[in-house]
Amino acid sequence: MYDHSNEYGFALKGFIHDSFVALSKAEREKAVRAQLTNLFGEENIKSGIYADTAWKQEDKTYTDYAQPVAPHQNNGHTSLRSTIFNGQFIMAGSETAPSYPGYMDGAIEAANLTAKKVLSTLNSKAEA
Repeated sequence: MYDHSNEYGFALKGFIHDSFVALSKAEREKAVRAQLTNLFGEENIKSGIYADTAWKQEDKTYTDYAQPVAPHQNNGHTSLRSTIFNGQFIMAGSETAPSYPGYMDGAIEAANLTAKKVLSTLNSKAEA
C-alpha cells in the first residue's frame, strides 16, 4: 500500500495478488477492508470509499498467454529508455526505470527522467 493522502483527505493505494481477480469486486472489497481493519481499526476504515480495477479483466491491458509470463522480466531494460523516431517517441512508465522498475519508486524515477528528456528536446528545438 502507498499513502496518497494530501490536504484534501486521506487515501491509500495498493496492489493485491492477481489470484483475487477470480473474486467479485464485492469479495475483493471485503478482503481488502478486512486487512485494513486489522491494520488501522474498524473506526478508521468503515466509512472509506473503495475502488478497484482488475487489470486482467480489461481488454486493453491484458491478453492471455500460452505460458505464464514472469512479472518484471524485461523491466528496466535500457532499450525501454531509448527515444525513437528522431526523439519523437519516448517510452515512459515504471517499467522503464533503471532502479526499481515496475514499482512505485521506479515510476517516480521514470517520470523524472522522462520530464528531463522532454524538456531537453523542447529546449533543443527552441534553440534551433
